[in-house]
Amino acid sequence: SKEGIMHICMTFLNPGDKVLVPDPGYPTYSAAVRLSGGVMVPYALNKQTDFYPDFEAIERAGLDGVKIMLVNYPNMPTGQVPTRELFERIVDFGARHNILIVHDNPYSFIRNAEAPMS
Repeated sequence: SKEGIMHICMTFLNPGDKVLVPDPGYPTYSAAVRLSGGVMVPYALNKQTDFYPDFEAIERAGLDGVKIMLVNYPNMPTGQVPTRELFERIVDFGARHNILIVHDNPYSFIRNAEAPMS
């Protein structure tokens, strides 16, 4: 997944473009964004939101210059698994704000008995 994340960032980012990055999240995300000339914009994953993005808080913080949103479910390091509703909200968020959604999904076949939803 490291190479894929790097290739996506190199392909879609211009210097100064912003990327929404989960916090906590996979350290490769920050490295790939920085090496591609992008700017990391962390968004919190915490117990209060069941380790899902708080889309309203992200919107309030401002989305000027945001080109990509990285998501990762089943999440590393929290272990949180996705729901269909979560994926629908993520896709809607990306479509409404013209943000490319990148779902890093390396753990689904290890964690889930069923096929991945994404």
